[in-house]
Amino acid sequence: DLDGTKLQVRKEKRRPKAPLFLAEGGLCFYAFTTSRSGALGASVDAAFVRACQVATGGNPLLLESIAGAARAEGIQPSTANVDEVLRSGTRAVARRVNLRMQQLPSTAVALARAVAVLGEGVTLSRAAILAGHPVDELIEAAKLLARAEILTVSVSASGAEVQVQFVHPLVHAAVYDSSPWADRAAGHRRALTPKTSSTT
Repeated sequence: DLDGTKLQVRKEKRRPKAPLFLAEGGLCFYAFTTSRSGALGASVDAAFVRACQVATGGNPLLLESIAGAARAEGIQPSTANVDEVLRSGTRAVARRVNLRMQQLPSTAVALARAVAVLGEGVTLSRAAILAGHPVDELIEAAKLLARAEILTVSVSASGAEVQVQFVHPLVHAAVYDSSPWADRAAGHRRALTPKTSSTT
């Protein structure tokens, strides 16, 4: 049932492989000191940590991408380099999301692209119309996308609908931008049809 789907998604959610620094009540920055990616090799300014937290919302996938980009490009994690690191991290997020999308089945890709067109907080039934797959098929696809840290899956307050949305606007943008232009345009046209737009 829908409640079972919600619980299973939460249970199967990945744990980050690298340790995390905790500050101000949330995830701030990947330490990388004991991870296979290696050390950043520099102390991290508090202002830099706060900027990364604000930009990523504390999402481990995004934090790892930003930290990895900073290390790979030799950018010091300091206040002066915040904008440069975030720009580099945004590109890294897009690459990582695209790689994960390539490893998913076509139903999951279709669902992610449908949600990218429809916007945040859509129901699975509405996304199914645009994706061109039955809702029953997309429940498993939604769970795969949740494990890949692309979508979050929840159940509506009434318990009648499964709702899906991207974990962060950067991930939303990466999926949207990676979709072929013609598919995006067709998706927007279909989203405006009465059948799709009337399904909440």
